[in-house]
Amino acid sequence: MPINIPDDLPAKDILESEKIFAIEDKSAHRQRIRPLKIVILNLMPKKIETETQDQTKDNIVLKQNKKPGTKTRKNKTIKVYIGKYTKTYITENYTGKNINEVMSILDNNNIKYEIKYKETNDYENYIVISQTPSKNTKLKDKEVIVLTVAKNKEPITENNQTKNEDKTEENNQ
Repeated sequence: MPINIPDDLPAKDILESEKIFAIEDKSAHRQRIRPLKIVILNLMPKKIETETQDQTKDNIVLKQNKKPGTKTRKNKTIKVYIGKYTKTYITENYTGKNINEVMSILDNNNIKYEIKYKETNDYENYIVISQTPSKNTKLKDKEVIVLTVAKNKEPITENNQTKNEDKTEENNQ
């Protein structure tokens, strides 16, 4: 059964790309296709952005006044309430892992993060030494994970010590 849509609906191309059979009002009227009237309550203020939402976001039916599979009479209105699906994420323990591995995990789950480097020789280079929030924490919407990553101090060698002594002598002159 085709979906009857207004002739100038911007989402027509998206429906077709998703293999949804949509027919414009003029064509439906010409072919005498009688529509089943459905009301969709759209609370979004921007029409085109709402109709052509980011396809990676999931929407869910929150409520409808007829149960799925229920028969209804012709020209009967069915109200469907649609909401945005929000994914929850529970933080893992990232301490002790390489920062590239952690960034990959967070990027794959669309989690925002901030990296702070701490100069230390107590850990290997680019290893996560702490995180906020801690492991097993449910992230709130748009919450950022702050990762503290070890960055080794430059080891003191004879060459470095000589350079530092030369700089100290220049500063004293």
